[in-house]
Amino acid sequence: MNHPDKHFVDYLCNGLQYGFDTMVKYDNIKTMECRNNLSARSQKDTVADLINKELLNGFVYGPFEKLPFDDYRVSPLGVAEGKYSFKKRLILDLSAPHNDTNVSINDLIDKDLCSMTYVKIDDAIRLITNYGKGTKLCHLNFASRVIVPGRSFVSYLIKLSTKVKELHFYVNLRKESRVDLEFWLRFLHNWNGINMFYDCNYTSNFDMQLYTDASSTIGYGGYYQGKWFCSTWPKELPSLNDKSLSMAFLELYPIVVAALLWGKEWKCKKILFLCDNETKREDQNVSKL
Repeated sequence: MNHPDKHFVDYLCNGLQYGFDTMVKYDNIKTMECRNNLSARSQKDTVADLINKELLNGFVYGPFEKLPFDDYRVSPLGVAEGKYSFKKRLILDLSAPHNDTNVSINDLIDKDLCSMTYVKIDDAIRLITNYGKGTKLCHLNFASRVIVPGRSFVSYLIKLSTKVKELHFYVNLRKESRVDLEFWLRFLHNWNGINMFYDCNYTSNFDMQLYTDASSTIGYGGYYQGKWFCSTWPKELPSLNDKSLSMAFLELYPIVVAALLWGKEWKCKKILFLCDNETKREDQNVSKL
């Protein structure tokens, strides 16, 4: 009730009660009935059960004895299965019919008015970094998404947190909860220091005073903040005279050497290596260290 944007509140409440505008804009779209996807055609009983659940919950209407529209589009149904829960759900393919002859429902939606982006793990990391101080349970819960074996050692704490109205309320720790905490204490004590959280932005090798170069006839070298290395090509490499090694490989070689020598100082950084070789540049522009 105290939200500063009253227009947004009215729009949200009205949409939840009466339905949202689909933003589909069309003129004289012809009627078309698309065939269901193979996942739906091969699981007819599952599709029927899922549709009945939608009907019972009031999410869809039908079946109709008479078509309610003169012009209409039937998009294909599909069945998707949860990766971990294995729970099946219906999907509606609004991008069908996937050809240049007929437009899809998604094609009729103004992309300037409607768009969708998926939440990335970097977004969650940024929120935890900025706003997660003091919320230990939040930290442990998120850590268990990265450290898969740790998931079973946070369940009692989460269950205990549901017993109070607010997470800052005091609770009595039971034996099971203490065991969970003991696990994390032991884990942190023996942690190998590997950090899965990278910087949000890329850092140029130039900004780090990190430079590497290679010559197909002489050797390779690198410089990093006052430290350097150089060497001729190892004898174990194939002959350079017969051009059996690409210049892309030779340019990449000193970068790997630099990482071996100084990589421990680049922890959690995403480094953008800029070079004068087109083939290598395509690879290194997306490299993470």
